[in-house]
Amino acid sequence: MDMADDYRNVKVIAIGAVGSARQVVQYDSEMRTRIAEIHVPLMEPHELQEIVNLGTKLLNIRFSPSLTNKISHYANGLPAICHTLCLNICHENSVSHQLTTLVTLSVEHLEPALNKYLSNTSDSLKMAFEASLKQKRKTKYAHSKLIIHALAQLAQEGATADQILQKIKNKELSYSKRNLTNGIEKLCLVQPTPLVRLDENSGKYSFIDPLYRAFAMALNSDEPKTTLEISLSSVIEALLAGINKKSR
Repeated sequence: MDMADDYRNVKVIAIGAVGSARQVVQYDSEMRTRIAEIHVPLMEPHELQEIVNLGTKLLNIRFSPSLTNKISHYANGLPAICHTLCLNICHENSVSHQLTTLVTLSVEHLEPALNKYLSNTSDSLKMAFEASLKQKRKTKYAHSKLIIHALAQLAQEGATADQILQKIKNKELSYSKRNLTNGIEKLCLVQPTPLVRLDENSGKYSFIDPLYRAFAMALNSDEPKTTLEISLSSVIEALLAGINKKSR
């Protein structure tokens, strides 16, 4: 508003990787008529694969179909992850400009890229889990841990509240829908980094980053472990297991 007198057509565009436009800008009700909310859906696998194909064409390199498919699966609808993995693969193979001779990279080049991605995000990853698993007071159920554990056992693409509840009930028979609703809503809002998002179109909850799912799988692999000191290799193992299972 301060700049509006000098720049009559000034506009502000806020972009965020969250479930709804309202979460990007928490505005007051009086701003309702002055803000346009534009929902940008997650990318489909073929759209992510097109990102890979365009980039490799410009660099004169080739990713095998298997590698491209696994990158698009791991990215789980998020182009930022797709870009990061492709960049890591290029860095690991000394590709920094357009090559004069075509070079083909195969699926075996994915693991080093995932390792680098995980190493660069390990501190923020642990911080996100610590914030979500922290309990302010002792209750009958460790809601966050139950939900995270259940969601990690379901498909990477996510699951409905009923599917998550059924998975929890396999362990805690008396766990209620109300408990789940309250617990999962808090996981979607945990600051500074929420673990879970809701896709309002499909009604499915999923981990914001597949890396979180892999970490949750590793965290729960030998219950009742409570420490977050998990080796990076075990998270990578969980990641690759999920990617390979999906690609079969």
